[in-house]
Amino acid sequence: MDHVVFSPRYDMGLLGLERLHPFDARKYGRAWKLLRGQVPAEAWIRPDRPVSTDELLAVHTLGYLERLRQPRVVAQVLELGVAALLPRWLLERALLRPMRWATRGTVLAVACALERGFAVNLGGGFHHATPDGGEGFCVYADVALAIHAARAAGQLSPDATVVHLDLDAHLGNGVAHCFLDDPRVRLFDVFNGRIYPCHDRVALARVDHPVPVDQHTSEV
Repeated sequence: MDHVVFSPRYDMGLLGLERLHPFDARKYGRAWKLLRGQVPAEAWIRPDRPVSTDELLAVHTLGYLERLRQPRVVAQVLELGVAALLPRWLLERALLRPMRWATRGTVLAVACALERGFAVNLGGGFHHATPDGGEGFCVYADVALAIHAARAAGQLSPDATVVHLDLDAHLGNGVAHCFLDDPRVRLFDVFNGRIYPCHDRVALARVDHPVPVDQHTSEV
């Protein structure tokens, strides 16, 4: 049976200011609304908690996590300048905490897929987050954390090959940086080669199978 990981806590809201960014901060709940009638109750996996700081330290530096306590840093990561003027507690509650719930969802989805055959998380996919920073509305490196957790739990053997398939329009540069020196993770990425983050040559060089496409490409 296919499993879907989702929590209403994924949705983000910042007094409506989140609409100033093209990223749809409430798409998770809308996606679930469309799918819920097709997902049996036993196939719905609800994250039990947000991912913890100790867990995040498996892939992120302490310095970066501490910098996220500064509103200006959060504003830079989210590319939402007005966030720099808001109190830290509001950014934590409205934006960072939902992303930690979604990150936990990715960890659970990978664990479930390895155990039962298939699972999908309706949140996460923060593929621009690096070990020492975030950008492009991506704060936490959920994919890297999920792979680390699966290895630590023994669900993945130390020498197992993992394939990360990225079909987002943007190059998954954060994932590339997370696994810069880990050849056990093979990266296949289809992306628009003319837009952000095309400047990140280090990440591009790490991708095992890059497929850059032009604007308005209808098929590869």
